[in-house]
Amino acid sequence: MAKRPAHDRYGDSIPALEMTDDGIAIVPVHGAMVKGATGSDKYRYGVTSHSDIEDDLDESLARGARAILLDINSPGGTVAGTPELAAKVDKIGGVVDIYSFNGQLSASAAEYFSAGVSARFGVRSSINGSIGTILQTLDISKMLDMMGVTVNVFASGKYKGTGNPVKPMTDDQREYVQSLVKKMGGEFKDHMQMHRPLQDEHLQGQVFTGQQALDIGLLDQIVSSRAEVLSLI
Repeated sequence: MAKRPAHDRYGDSIPALEMTDDGIAIVPVHGAMVKGATGSDKYRYGVTSHSDIEDDLDESLARGARAILLDINSPGGTVAGTPELAAKVDKIGGVVDIYSFNGQLSASAAEYFSAGVSARFGVRSSINGSIGTILQTLDISKMLDMMGVTVNVFASGKYKGTGNPVKPMTDDQREYVQSLVKKMGGEFKDHMQMHRPLQDEHLQGQVFTGQQALDIGLLDQIVSSRAEVLSLI
């Protein structure tokens, strides 16, 4: 898997693992988390891969970090790779303390994988939450009808080809997709509840300000900056 480039296409530096003088490893989680993201994806679109984060965690241990801080600014990412990354955070948390800091945005998959840290910090203006799973499909069949275009789709089962944009979904396919999303979302909620017991009303995909996140238990402390977090851990 291609590592993070030093710069993106705009010439801005892409954050990389840092080690403070007193042994705290700072692991950047910036941009959408995409399983299998290539170097070109990272350069062009500012995404990060799950393997980048995993490698940084391993490197932090190899360099003898006394603590690890996940520096998060991410809207979330793919389901693929996120439960495994969360399990790795849980495992490493049994060896060295892991903390998270949200200076701007920690949503969806970013919340999932970081749920098991020792303590979560965020600024008051941060956005937190969006706990749940979403899958979107596109239906252009009506547009094709207006253009006089007919597309024939041949599939071996009633669910094969579900979500193909040239054909509207059947009721069975819609129920199938919704059940799949519900199952993945349920696993997400279960993981959050194990580490961050929340009321079901807070697990409906909404986002929260830093103060709201503190009030419901998504954050443990409001801070002014990452520097303040480093002084506390």
